[in-house]
Amino acid sequence: GGGQRGVGASGLGVKLSFVELDENGGVAAERGYDMPGCVSPPHDFLATRDYYVVLEHRFSMDLPKALLGLAGPAQAIDPVDAPARVHLVPRPDGRRAGEEPVVAELPGPCLLIHLSHAFDDDRRGGGVVFYGTGWGRDFVDRSRGRAMFGGLDGIAPDFTTFPLSSYWRGGVGPRG
Repeated sequence: GGGQRGVGASGLGVKLSFVELDENGGVAAERGYDMPGCVSPPHDFLATRDYYVVLEHRFSMDLPKALLGLAGPAQAIDPVDAPARVHLVPRPDGRRAGEEPVVAELPGPCLLIHLSHAFDDDRRGGGVVFYGTGWGRDFVDRSRGRAMFGGLDGIAPDFTTFPLSSYWRGGVGPRG
C-alpha cells in the first residue's frame, strides 16, 4: 500500500510497530515486530515492496548516564565486537506476507546511520539490496571504550572532528 510509514520503539529490547496509512490517513496495514536484546532503537529503516528493512547495531549502553542527562545518547553507547544485524520483516501486503522474518549478520561491526534506499532482489530468490551511509570496523574499533562521536562534546557538535563516512551497499538473501 501507498501512504506514509512510521516506526516506534519501547522497553528493554525493542518492539517495533509498523503502521502504513492510506491516502486518507486511515490505517492500511499494521505489523508488530520484537527485537529482543536490542539495546538501542534503530536509527533508520527502509521499506521495499516485500519487506521492512531494519538495521540493528550492536552496542552496550550506559543507560543511567543518558537518563540522568550526564551524556547524550550517542555519548552513552559503546560498540561491542559483534556484527550488525539486518532484519527483513515481511510487509503485511507484500509477496512474503505470512513468512517468518529473516535476521542476517553483516560481515562485521559497523554503524550505518542513514539508509537511502533498498529494493527486492528477485534475481537472488527474494532477498534485499540496501544502501546507506556510515562507518565500518575501523571506526567501531577506535570508538570502543570512549565517546563514539568526540565532536558531540560541548554546547554544539563540532563537525570538523567527525570521521568521514562512506556509502555502503549490502545485500541479504531470503533466508539470511
